[in-house]
Amino acid sequence: MKYINKETKEFYEGLERSELLIQKCDSCGEYVFYPRAFCPKDLGNLSFVNASGKAKILTYSVVMMDGMPRFKDLVPYVAAIVELAEGPLMNTRIEIENPQDVFIGQEVEVFYKEQEGKRIPLFRPVENVK
Repeated sequence: MKYINKETKEFYEGLERSELLIQKCDSCGEYVFYPRAFCPKDLGNLSFVNASGKAKILTYSVVMMDGMPRFKDLVPYVAAIVELAEGPLMNTRIEIENPQDVFIGQEVEVFYKEQEGKRIPLFRPVENVK
């Protein structure tokens, strides 16, 4: 896979074990996502740690058209940016039976799904009550 490099390798290996790994700075303690070589806050060394898998929805869009052929079977689906409990933001999909039940601030949790031969992290509501 072209997108796997020395910074991302451990993240993708974690997904294969159904683990959501993010990085934490060894010097300032800042949590970081997406995987990178140095802490963006103080250029410190980063180590991978297990994320809790808990998050809340910051923003989302219900995708109704199949603009990308590989996603046509998913329509309608919810594309979202979630804030992980540890602080970093993550782009993802929200798996939910009725996309109209999604709302900003909704608590979600990670789960893993096979897609195109790879395990990917997706999120689903902790509860569907507003």
